[in-house]
Amino acid sequence: QRGGKVVLFEKDELGGTCLNRGCIPTKTFLKTADMIRDIHKAVQHGVINDPATSVDMEKVVANKDHVVRQLTGGVGALLRSNGVTVVKGEAALSDEHEIACGGKTYTADSIILCGGSVATRIPIPGIDDPNVLTSTEILDLKELPDKLVIIGGGVIGVEFATFYRNLGCAVTLLEGMDRLLPNMDRELGQNLQQIMKKQGVEVLTNAMVQSLEQTESGLAVHVLQKGAAKTVTGEKVLCAIGRRAYWDGVFAEGMNPETRGKSLKVDENFQTSIPGVYAIGDASSVVQLAHVAAAQGTAFPKFEGSDLEGNPVDNSLFAGNAFTVVNFWFSGCKPCVEELDDLNALNEKVKAQGGEVIGINTETLDGNQQGIDAAKKLLETTGASYRNIYFASGSEAGKFALNIMAFPTTYVFDRDGNVVGQPLLGGIDKEENLAALQKNIDAALAKDSAK
Repeated sequence: QRGGKVVLFEKDELGGTCLNRGCIPTKTFLKTADMIRDIHKAVQHGVINDPATSVDMEKVVANKDHVVRQLTGGVGALLRSNGVTVVKGEAALSDEHEIACGGKTYTADSIILCGGSVATRIPIPGIDDPNVLTSTEILDLKELPDKLVIIGGGVIGVEFATFYRNLGCAVTLLEGMDRLLPNMDRELGQNLQQIMKKQGVEVLTNAMVQSLEQTESGLAVHVLQKGAAKTVTGEKVLCAIGRRAYWDGVFAEGMNPETRGKSLKVDENFQTSIPGVYAIGDASSVVQLAHVAAAQGTAFPKFEGSDLEGNPVDNSLFAGNAFTVVNFWFSGCKPCVEELDDLNALNEKVKAQGGEVIGINTETLDGNQQGIDAAKKLLETTGASYRNIYFASGSEAGKFALNIMAFPTTYVFDRDGNVVGQPLLGGIDKEENLAALQKNIDAALAKDSAK
C-alpha cells in the first residue's frame, strides 16, 4: 500500500498464530462451550431439554477448521489485491540482502522477519509422551478425554480449562505461581480461581511439575506443592506454559544477531543488529499479541522504493526493558542529581540493565534554574530523543513520578513494577523502604498514567 515491491514467504498457512493456532480457533471452541452451558442453564427458564446433551468433537474441530479457512482465505485475497507475491516454502537468509527458498534466490533492500512463536514444553522427564499435547496439537483432538490435566494457569491454560470443563471433561489446572493469570492484576487471577472452582475445575497453585509417567490409571503428573509431593492423573495432559520466539534456521552460518533471551533484539525502528534485517511480532516483541505485531508492521521508517513514511510508534511500550523515572527533588538546597559525573553514573547503570531513561519529573522545580539545568544535562548524557523524555511539570507523567518515588532518590524498576536497581544517588536503601516503594509502584501501575 506504500508503493513498495513485496515478497512474502510462508511455509505453513497465511494468518500466523492468531488465525491458525491462537485467538480464532480457541474463541470458536469457547463459543461451542458457551452454547453447551446455555443449554444446561435453560431449564432454569422453563426449557425442557435432554440432560445428557453432548458434543461431537469431530464436528467441533471441523467447524473450527471452517472458520479458520474463511479468515485465512480472506488474508490471501487481501494480499493478492495489493500485489503482494506470496511464496510457499521455508525461507532462510544467505546474507543481509539475500533469501533462499525452494531452490531460488531472492534479493531485497530490506528484510522483515515475522516468524511468530511456537508452543514450548518444560524440560522434565516424561514430557515427550504422545499423550502430552501443546496448545497447537490439542486444537485437532477429535476425542473428548475423560480427564485432562493442564500445566500452566495463564491465558492459554485457562481458556482450554473453561472449554473442556463446559463439555463435561474433568479438568485439573496446575500453576507454579501463587495464583492464576500471574502476569495480570492479582485480583483477576484470585477471582477467576474462585469462579473456576465453582465450575468444577480443580485448581492447584504453587504447584511445580517435576515429572510425568504413564501408569495403569493414566498419565501421572508428579508435582511439588509448597514442599509436599502430590500426583494428579489424566487421560491427556496439555502443556500450556507459554510460547517462544521462532526464528530457527533463518540465519545463515556466520550471521549472529543479538538476542534478548529467546527473542531477537531490535532497536526503536525494529532493526536487528544486522543492518537491513528487521523483526516484528512474536519473533522480537515481549508482548505476543497480533495487534501489537500489526501496529509494529505499520511503523517502519521509509524503505527504498516506497513513497510513504512509516507511522511513528513508541516501541518502549512493547520493549519490556528496565527503565527509570528520575525525580529531581528539592528541599530548599540542592537536587539529588547535581553533578555531571552523577548523571553519567546513572545513565551507565540504566544502560547496563538494558534500559533507558524515559521520564524526568520536574514538577517540584518551579523555575529553579539549578534543577532545570541538571535535567537538561541528563537529556544530553543519555542521548535520548524528546520522543521518550518528558518534562512532566503539571502532567500525568509528573504525578506518576511523584507517586512512585517514596523518597528523594532514584530507583530503577521494570514494567512489572519490580525493583531491579538499588537507589543510585542518595536516599535510604533499607529493606522496609524498598517494600514501601514497591507498594507505591504497584498502586501506580494500576492507573492509566502508568504507561
